[in-house]
Amino acid sequence: MNESLRCRAWRIHLRTLLVGCLAVGATACGGGGGGSSPPVVTAPLPSPSATAKATPTPVPKATPTPVVPASTVTVSVATLAFNGIAQPASFSATSSTASALAATSNNPAVATVAPGAQAGQFTVTSIAAGTCTITVTDAKGGTAAIAVTVTTFPLTVN
Repeated sequence: MNESLRCRAWRIHLRTLLVGCLAVGATACGGGGGGSSPPVVTAPLPSPSATAKATPTPVPKATPTPVVPASTVTVSVATLAFNGIAQPASFSATSSTASALAATSNNPAVATVAPGAQAGQFTVTSIAAGTCTITVTDAKGGTAAIAVTVTTFPLTVN
């Protein structure tokens, strides 16, 4: 489409819009229909200060109910410290519900844990320098944790 045709199409479009707007305006003002129309009456708008503002009602928030385990696990030590590898240390644990207990290490490369000879007895063995946590759990959701630290000092031979 060349420039003169584009300009002509644009003028026709504007003329059509202008004629439409004038027709709507004449009808709204009582003219253009040949008959008599009632005059258009507009009500005054309220001032901004007279407008009532709605205050939002706060929505009550639900308070989360704390999850309480059905049991409590108690351990005989809170921490274990090893100075070297392949060293064993024992601890005992009990459950408030007398359910079976299990123990796991979150880092078996640092220390492992195994059941002892009696129920509730466990043996931790140091493997390498580092830290880990031994977690004791029972069947009812009770847990207890033991922090384990393993250090090694270099051996100097003279």
